[in-house]
Amino acid sequence: MRRYMKNIIKQTALFILLASLGACSGISVTSDWDPGVDFSQFKTFAVLEETQPSINRLVDQRVRAAIVAELNARGLRQVDSPDKADLAIGYQVTTEEHTSFHTVHDRGWGSAGYRRSRAHWSAPVGNSRTTQINYTVGTLVIAAFQMGEKELVWEGSGSGTVNPSRGPEQSKQRINDAVEQILKDFPPGATARP
Repeated sequence: MRRYMKNIIKQTALFILLASLGACSGISVTSDWDPGVDFSQFKTFAVLEETQPSINRLVDQRVRAAIVAELNARGLRQVDSPDKADLAIGYQVTTEEHTSFHTVHDRGWGSAGYRRSRAHWSAPVGNSRTTQINYTVGTLVIAAFQMGEKELVWEGSGSGTVNPSRGPEQSKQRINDAVEQILKDFPPGATARP
């Protein structure tokens, strides 16, 4: 039972991650590819099945649908089996906990003053307050493998701070935005998406 609950908590955290990763303002995107590969030769793709799913079914469906939609918009056609595809597309989600500390200095004029005859000068007296902020950074990695050689030819990732979504539509939109940003330069050398 304890293991089951731990798995549910992990899946919920990953759901929140993917639901919020697409918030455009805070996502950092990188990509890398094999410059010796002619990406114009690829016409079809298949999305790989997760052998050990780390996300819940709803998020998995949304991520897969977003990847398919983006690749279709870029002129690639989905096929039902990796054996029939030019490219196999895989994806993975990771999370990492972070802590930051913010210190605020309150400056005020206190009674620690100096007296000189009738004049009174006050010197700044202050306090500082440090706040600990815990947050989660989530990363979605999408990889493309050339099926003939079964080699990685392209990889893109997007990382951002996890913020909870407010329902399925917002979750779907954020995932779509994240996938679009990660795949914005795929395939390399192609013109921008219409």
